[in-house]
Amino acid sequence: MTAIVCFWLLLWQLLSMIIKNQIFFASPISVAAELAQLCVQKEFWITVFYSLMRILLGFFVAFLLAFLLSLLSHRYALVQDVMKPFLTVIQSVPVASVVVLLLIWFGSETLSVYVTFMVVFPIIYTNMLT
Repeated sequence: MTAIVCFWLLLWQLLSMIIKNQIFFASPISVAAELAQLCVQKEFWITVFYSLMRILLGFFVAFLLAFLLSLLSHRYALVQDVMKPFLTVIQSVPVASVVVLLLIWFGSETLSVYVTFMVVFPIIYTNMLT
């Protein structure tokens, strides 16, 4: 495991040295240094906490809805038929393209809730239904 981590860190460092542009491809050393500086700031941890809370909110809402809708879909074929187009769209549309629309519609504050929901919901729904 350590050898694998060292391999990827070395590859990362080599690519950074080849690209020679810290804005486009920062080195692992500069990333570690910046992270060390951020870790001592209170605002950093507040941001991490709120980001984690929004991600967990998206996960739990997706889990709850997927669980309930999968139960209903199992019981009623009509619900499953209604859900099929939604699942097809949510699974086939690239998340990156939806992120742009979500940023326009809702702003960056709640973006992680919606993106987490989009990723988690179809997985939980289809697995619970199966």
